[in-house]
Amino acid sequence: MADRSERIQPVARLADNRESRAAKELAEAQQRLEQQHQQLTNLHGYKQEYEQALQTAGRQGLRGQQVRDFHRFLIQVDQAIAGQQQVVERAEAEVEQARRKWLAARTETRRIETLQSWYAEEEVQREQRQEQKETDERAGRPRGGPVR
Repeated sequence: MADRSERIQPVARLADNRESRAAKELAEAQQRLEQQHQQLTNLHGYKQEYEQALQTAGRQGLRGQQVRDFHRFLIQVDQAIAGQQQVVERAEAEVEQARRKWLAARTETRRIETLQSWYAEEEVQREQRQEQKETDERAGRPRGGPVR
């Protein structure tokens, strides 16, 4: 019969695989979040550039329709920024969910590893007791004589 520390190895491997998958999902979620943050930063930069262009054009003299077009476009950029901010918030929530999943998987893996260590230590102690028992039995008998 296999020892308990050996029998639990498949369970430990499964837990380790779950933890690895969860860590990969967390890394992917973090990467998506970073991409969404970058897109938001780009939109803010684009808005700032367009506002500067509006100021420069305003100093050179714009007609009323051109000013309205600039402002209409800036409103659209603001809406895009608001939409992208929502995307970033969802991505942040996904990262947090992936982090919780990874932490739960990691905790489970550590518990199984602890149990496996405990089983292995228990098996070593059992073997040591058995060896001591056999040594004591040999020491208690006369050499070569019959066992009484």
